[in-house]
Amino acid sequence: MATTTRSAIRTRVAENLGDLISVTTSGSGSTTTFVATTLKNFAPGTDCDGYSNFDALITKSTHDAYGEIRRVKLDCGYAASTTTVTVESAYSAAINACTCVELYRRPVDVYNQAITQAIRESQWDGTLYKALRDETIVIDNRLSNSDFETFSSTFTGWTYCGSPTVTKETSIVMHGCSSAKVVNTGGTDKLLQCIGTTLPMSEITDKSAQSKFWVYATCACSARIGIDLGTSTTYSNYHSGSNQWELLDVDVTLGSCATKVQQVLEVAASKTAYFDAGWLKVGRICQYDLPSCFFKSGTRLRIEGRGQLSTPTTDAGTVEVGSPQACYIATLATRNVARIMMHEGAGMQRDENFQDINYWNAEAQKARVSRDIPMRKLGVSRYYGSVRIEEDACGKKIVITR
Repeated sequence: MATTTRSAIRTRVAENLGDLISVTTSGSGSTTTFVATTLKNFAPGTDCDGYSNFDALITKSTHDAYGEIRRVKLDCGYAASTTTVTVESAYSAAINACTCVELYRRPVDVYNQAITQAIRESQWDGTLYKALRDETIVIDNRLSNSDFETFSSTFTGWTYCGSPTVTKETSIVMHGCSSAKVVNTGGTDKLLQCIGTTLPMSEITDKSAQSKFWVYATCACSARIGIDLGTSTTYSNYHSGSNQWELLDVDVTLGSCATKVQQVLEVAASKTAYFDAGWLKVGRICQYDLPSCFFKSGTRLRIEGRGQLSTPTTDAGTVEVGSPQACYIATLATRNVARIMMHEGAGMQRDENFQDINYWNAEAQKARVSRDIPMRKLGVSRYYGSVRIEEDACGKKIVITR
């Protein structure tokens, strides 16, 4: 998901208003002064007190005073002859050479306030939103964490047989962000998950069980999957060792002698294999927890939604949009700056701010109807055919009628 920092949006807003001066200090200063020879290259830099009453923001992230804003003194705040700036109150650390500083005519707090308002306004008519996506539900899957995304020293929901070294792999992945890497240094090792605790055996006798898992291995006969019924275990073919992902599958009928249904992921002695994006079907499931199409077993549901955009409270904080959506927020924020400043101004300044409001309102309207700015409309409603949302004491559920 693309993100944009508040600092980047504020820079765009200030550029829209011609109100950004960014310099790097060139000499040693103090907690109340800094020196930057490039200040004289800007219009205010040729006059004594040319930068008086500006806001000076430290933007060097490694500096102890990073993010601190100080107002330049109204009287004797800038000496053109030495390009030295003096602020009203001290920074928490001395401003020495090679420190990045931004200077604004308008208060930085006004910019930040305007950006917060703009982020909220951009969502009122659905133009922007935080894109949400979840792909953890697999139709008819009885296993938990079968995509191996939840890991804390061990994979949640799985037990180990033997002494395998099992780790969360983030480079060799079939789906999502991670897979299970299983290294066998001794005899045959297994990852196991039993579904008997969530599905009574009396309900599934004489039904079929089907399992499929994506498996990656570089050597033949390194890994396979199986279904253990307590009295016997049925296995798939071994991975071919093709150095790529292969979908292994196994089917078995549950006889009356079955005492359990247990998923088996097996790695041969001294071999390494990766497992990801698997499922085990025993009968149909019609109700699913709504997580934080075609209803064929093994189908992975993609649930998309619209969430609330974050409103960053620091310069490094981010909002969940990229470009050009960030430009739209900056346009709204530019108008908001003029709106805020109009209430504080008088006479000609008030008229100029009013003109700015009208201009940036028009720019925002043009951006709102362009092809690039609005985020796509979602195509699935809350009730569509055989899918509906229900809620009980445990939370919201997706219910599939079929």
